[in-house]
Amino acid sequence: MCLLPICGDYLVTGYVNDSSNKVRVIHSWIETENNVIDYCSNLVISKENNYQLMNPEILSVIKKEDYLKDANSKFLNSLIGCKFYCLFRDELYSNGLLNFNNEDSIQKRLK
Repeated sequence: MCLLPICGDYLVTGYVNDSSNKVRVIHSWIETENNVIDYCSNLVISKENNYQLMNPEILSVIKKEDYLKDANSKFLNSLIGCKFYCLFRDELYSNGLLNFNNEDSIQKRLK
């Protein structure tokens, strides 16, 4: 995810076809206006070609600005993993767990 601030606009997570085209897996990638950057596959491909190839079912889209706002949280860096964040960022935020103005209140909510 550290490539997002440098070269992307969105962090996208969804179900995609695996390489055998027989199984759907959860996967995250970076998108720009026209391209997909798949850092796991070391691939930069046009958005159109990637969507034809992978047939994604989008579960979550995180804007670069939101990711940068979230990235400095102690909660995010120590208590949840990257995949969980990618999948449930909006839910965490709406439940007050990504309210970074008061890290102490987050700890109290978790207890």
